[in-house]
Amino acid sequence: MIVKWRLMSFYFMSIVGILIYLKGFFPVKISRVGSSSLRDIPPVPSDKDTIALSRVDFSQGIYDQEGPLQPDKALSPLQTPLYSKLVMVVVNALRDDFVFGSLHLLDTPFIRKSLLNGNGIGFFSRAMSPAVTLPRIKSLVTGSVTSYADVILSLDRAKPLREDNLVSGAFARGKSIVFYGDEMWTDMFPGKFKRQIPVSSFFLRDFIRVDDIVEDGIRKELSHPEHFDIMIANLLGLGHIGHVVGSRSPLISEKLTEIDSTIKSIYDRLQEFDTVNGEKTLLVVTGDHGMTDKGSHGGTTQHERDVPLLFLSPGVASNLSQGDTRKEVQQVDLVSTLSVLLGIPIPRNSMGQLIEPLVQKMKPADELHSLQYNCHHLLSLAGSTGLLGTETLYPVDPVKLYWDAFKSHATWTKHPSSSKTFQEARESYTMCQNAASDLLKYHVAAYNHLWIAVGMLVALVGYLSVTVTWAQIVLVPQANPNEDSHARNSPLTWGVLATVGTVVHSVSLLSSSYLEEEHQTWYYMTATFLAVLFLNVINETVGVKLGMAESMQRGIFSKGPRDRDVLPRYRTDQMELLRRAKSEDSVDSTWDFVELEASDDEATFDRTAKKGWKFSIPDTDRANMVVLALAMLSHRLLRAWNSTGIQNVDEADIGDWLNDPGNEMYLALSHLVGLCFVAILLEALSNGRDKLRIGLLAFGLVMVFVYRLGAVRTMSGMGDLRESVPPILAYIAIAAILGKAALLLSKRSKATSGDNIMDYIMTSVVLASVLLSRAHNVWPVVLNLFLYWSVFRRLWPIVGEDSGSNMQLGKIVLRTTLCYWFGQMSYFSTGNSNSLATIDVSAGYVGISTHYGTLEDTFVRLLIVFATYTGPILWTMLCLVDTVKVSLKEFTLSKQSSWRGLLAVFSTFAFLRLTSASFYLVLATIMRYHLFVWSVFAPKLLYESASTVVYGCMLLAASVAAKWIK
Repeated sequence: MIVKWRLMSFYFMSIVGILIYLKGFFPVKISRVGSSSLRDIPPVPSDKDTIALSRVDFSQGIYDQEGPLQPDKALSPLQTPLYSKLVMVVVNALRDDFVFGSLHLLDTPFIRKSLLNGNGIGFFSRAMSPAVTLPRIKSLVTGSVTSYADVILSLDRAKPLREDNLVSGAFARGKSIVFYGDEMWTDMFPGKFKRQIPVSSFFLRDFIRVDDIVEDGIRKELSHPEHFDIMIANLLGLGHIGHVVGSRSPLISEKLTEIDSTIKSIYDRLQEFDTVNGEKTLLVVTGDHGMTDKGSHGGTTQHERDVPLLFLSPGVASNLSQGDTRKEVQQVDLVSTLSVLLGIPIPRNSMGQLIEPLVQKMKPADELHSLQYNCHHLLSLAGSTGLLGTETLYPVDPVKLYWDAFKSHATWTKHPSSSKTFQEARESYTMCQNAASDLLKYHVAAYNHLWIAVGMLVALVGYLSVTVTWAQIVLVPQANPNEDSHARNSPLTWGVLATVGTVVHSVSLLSSSYLEEEHQTWYYMTATFLAVLFLNVINETVGVKLGMAESMQRGIFSKGPRDRDVLPRYRTDQMELLRRAKSEDSVDSTWDFVELEASDDEATFDRTAKKGWKFSIPDTDRANMVVLALAMLSHRLLRAWNSTGIQNVDEADIGDWLNDPGNEMYLALSHLVGLCFVAILLEALSNGRDKLRIGLLAFGLVMVFVYRLGAVRTMSGMGDLRESVPPILAYIAIAAILGKAALLLSKRSKATSGDNIMDYIMTSVVLASVLLSRAHNVWPVVLNLFLYWSVFRRLWPIVGEDSGSNMQLGKIVLRTTLCYWFGQMSYFSTGNSNSLATIDVSAGYVGISTHYGTLEDTFVRLLIVFATYTGPILWTMLCLVDTVKVSLKEFTLSKQSSWRGLLAVFSTFAFLRLTSASFYLVLATIMRYHLFVWSVFAPKLLYESASTVVYGCMLLAASVAAKWIK
């Protein structure tokens, strides 16, 4: 008992260290406090200002030549804004090819027409990773690169945005702002919107109503455009469709047509208003992020990061060459561009450049002044954060470029007819802002090395302590009179070697390619194990009957050690008869049939002159070979069910075919059959036939099918209470099952009651897994259950048949390691990867009719984590359940053996998980300045940390569940 809790204490010590490490590794963004004002705008240069240029103090943002300049000359506002009104439409998950690609050429006719007739100009806008909604919205309004901390915050209700931004800047300048869309905006900008209608973005099955509400608000505002200066609309339906049915669904085309119609109505009404009132309105359409072909986002692929950026206004693209359009810009460039177009100070931490084709529509003097302002702003930001003087991608210092542009600008101001000096100033300003912007974006944050060092030290101390405890349990020999030396030592060697395989896998993560395609490693390791098992089963079935491989029989997978000195008499006779039958000197060469006196499980031999030799395999062995073949087939199906990784993630797979439009009937049928197999396999894995448990399981599975059937048949309108009833009833069934387990646990009257408790726990976990899995992903749960039953129950049970002790330590270590391997394999087989894009956020809202409040938000997070780690949870749970069951039986025979076996499982899981996590902490520290640190290594660090916490919770729960063993 003391050893177990000491082990858990060390494990959670490592978790604390990992959390400390994360605080230091995921950096706090370098930013300036406060808000921009007109004093941040530099004056138009003149000849005498060129002398002061060499003394510019960019850390202060103003000139300092023999003291500050006079207030009336120090700073001046920009000239008359180019646009008086702004309407910005942000479409959730609007990726670039939805507008510019040929596949959806007919879905957006108005946008296409506007781009062709010069009333619209479009760009490819690239978002920085991670491609998650909250960080992307922050970048859209602040112009700065967000941190990975916002990934975690995106699962929570957004907090008020304290960083300077476009909305706050416009509000401070007296602009009237209205908003319709995702409530995340209203949470970030409380009190800034004159009118607002927030809608919930978390009911992912709502494709229609969530946008209808926004469009109704837009129509009401457009009836009186004079009542607002800026309108922001956030359409969510497109992203919801992607999350549920993917980007290839016909529903995408329907939604794009709807969005195009909305854009057209906005544009037409604004044009009427501008014509009558003499104003000029700019309509901006963009996306916060894109989506993969499977409809997810959060990773670094092109489809996730590239979104269209459209500027619609009469004549906005006139006199522009084709080379000025459709080029790539950065998402952070939008804020600085809109600021100068509207005459609003650029937000204090904006890192973007001015989009040239838009700025070129301004008067020449205003264009140069705007470029000068943005360069001065970027250099001031770089100076205040200590980045000036550091290495850039440009060979020329941005301050030197600013100086050259400033001098040309001053000359042109004195001689405005000189086109040469104008071009020189423009080009130098452009190069300066490019260099300064890149310098800021690639040095966005600083690591807290103290927190990193402390966290790593604490985590490694915990890991080493767990390792020592594991070694004491499984490596230090302990005498046991009921266990011979062979049973104690030979399998242990294989168990230790299997753990070495896990260590080798951890080392492979040094390569970013192996990290991105990690699933291939686990598929290979588990497939290799099944191949070795196949050879051993063939040997057990055929080779041993012929007496040909006695040494292999005592290998890894034999059900029990055999005494090499004592062979049964029938085996000796069998060998002799076989030798004589094959010998040419055999006296009795005419015998036709010999039947050995053996048990029913032994083979028979038949020889005739015509037929030759025949070997007959008993029914039991034949069944084992069939089971093994099905197990290998199941493994192959798991690999093909969901494409994952980076290179092949968009390849067609079985799950894609089931989710294709028109295959709803096959999807529903496969889901029904899969649920039936779940019930059958659960009964095969359970020891008892408890009627209450079976009844609750059947009720829960029926509710799961009803819920998913409704989801398949109605691809919209989900989220109200009526459609939440089936999953709520399934939750009640799960709660009742766990309640019964807790009741049995509280009694602890008999050791045999432990079997029922374990069965109840296993049933609740499996039922929760199929409830949170999408309809097509029920079969991966079935295949994983079958793999466990076939390998660890049928072919290689934990209980040795003829050993003195069932709890063979080496077998337990090997078994636990293999369960860990299969758990990692099943994580990827359900469609997960090391990219944030594969997280199924919709799983967190199964049965949730509201997400307000701490309780609901916490429940949502727990459901998302459980759904993500369904595979590892299943395999770890099954291994722990079996170990506890056997420990309960062994306890009556050998208390020492049962305890040691149970501790071996706990310590092996802890050792394997912390080996991977601890090594990755070291790896992430080494790679913190790698080119792919934020796109590849950082997401994996989040997954490693989350996985370590999940395993810790499972081990803690198992420790509590096994507390009746004393």
